[in-house]
Amino acid sequence: MKQLIDNIKAIHYVKLSDITSLDINLVGLAILDAPLHLLDIGHGSTASITRAPTDSGIRYTTSVNIVMKSQLLIKDQFLLVLSLTDGDQLLVGDTDLPISYSEAHLLAGKDISIEHVGHRYPPTVALATGSGSGSGGGGL
Repeated sequence: MKQLIDNIKAIHYVKLSDITSLDINLVGLAILDAPLHLLDIGHGSTASITRAPTDSGIRYTTSVNIVMKSQLLIKDQFLLVLSLTDGDQLLVGDTDLPISYSEAHLLAGKDISIEHVGHRYPPTVALATGSGSGSGGGGL
């Protein structure tokens, strides 16, 4: 089963080292205490979530294609928060399975593809606290 998400209005990143706490309950709601930093994205960023049974249980693969408007240089492991037009926020990654991405050159105006494989559907962020930059080019 594959779910397409094309109603992304904003994408934030959270450095793993900045997370004070992350609690995810059994129904898939996340309480996140960490600063959120806004990525400078263009129109057309999309995501998909694929659910596949395996011998060890269900595997969820979340693929995010980000259209960047400005430079991005990622050095640290991080999580993503996808803000959707319907008001939902999906958390991609987990503290024990973070996203790591490394790129040495400028990515201004280029697409970035990130894939994360986990053991649960990306939780909905019920509450995000902490003081973040609110905006910015996204250098980590």
